Amino acid sequence: MSAYRLLASAEKHRLNRAAKSTQLRTSATFLGKNVNK
Repeated sequence: MSAYRLLASAEKHRLNRAAKSTQLRTSATFLGKNVNK
């Protein structure tokens, strides 16, 4: 049970990191478009 929870927690952190990097890339693109205008 604890091993399963540890695995689930690690997976959640990995997904959070992936979501954050995607969000950063999206806002960087968005800012770049605004600067180019």
